[in-house]
Amino acid sequence: MKKNHIWVGAFSDEKEFDLYINQEKYLKAWSIYDNEPPTGNPEEDEEPSEELRCQFCKDIHIDTYDEDFLTVIYKNEILSSDFLALIPANPNIIIEKLKISNFNSLIIIDSAALDKDAIPENTSKLTYLGELEEIISAKINQEHIQYSIWIGNTKKTEEEFTSYFAGGPNKSPFSIDTNIRKYNPFSVKWHHFPKPIPINNIVTQFIPSEISESVINKARIRVGNNANAIFFYIANEYRENEPTKIILKEFAEDYPVPPKFQVEKENYNDLLFIGSFKHEN
Repeated sequence: MKKNHIWVGAFSDEKEFDLYINQEKYLKAWSIYDNEPPTGNPEEDEEPSEELRCQFCKDIHIDTYDEDFLTVIYKNEILSSDFLALIPANPNIIIEKLKISNFNSLIIIDSAALDKDAIPENTSKLTYLGELEEIISAKINQEHIQYSIWIGNTKKTEEEFTSYFAGGPNKSPFSIDTNIRKYNPFSVKWHHFPKPIPINNIVTQFIPSEISESVINKARIRVGNNANAIFFYIANEYRENEPTKIILKEFAEDYPVPPKFQVEKENYNDLLFIGSFKHEN
């Protein structure tokens, strides 16, 4: 099975990322060396200096990389789960290896195309995930994605608030409260603010624009105009993700509760369940 060397990183902007991997200067120098006649001056006729190599090449001890076997992606302001779906490897293995959560850049090199003397783990600005078997992401079409959202106000510290999600499927308080037992941990997002801010500011920062207006309207009815915390779960984003089976009290009073569904609790980690919203293209 095909394997790839995979790195992720967190750069301040795309320009910094490009500077790290751009080998144009070195390739241009070699093009001149290979195609122009010698000048007779020993200094001018020397091979291009290895110092002209891009920093990525210097870090992993290669001369150049073959761009036909390289995938380079920079995505700023993207959900971690969405970024994870770009990586052609088993997501569970990736999660175990990741040491950063705010990554925005990805480099993939076909194992067959990387110099055998390379030191892939030796990068200065990237996290090396390893040489991994290629598996196409199990993420499904956007139109099947559903966001279940909780918003509210909590007096908990950020550490106390985030401990709600510790333990993953079956073990975390989040999993127990919602009865969602199969999900990729990257599909659960949370944000805690030092003090309340307008609901619309929270929602538009983290929720897709296609559903944000509906979320804002329902959140204002349930919570008010301000809140200091949000968390949401993205159902059907990965095939192992179970859909949320929670029904709002207002609907449970008028309609029978479907099998395997539960009526919303008074609160979830101090927040209120706003509802589940279908992602639309």
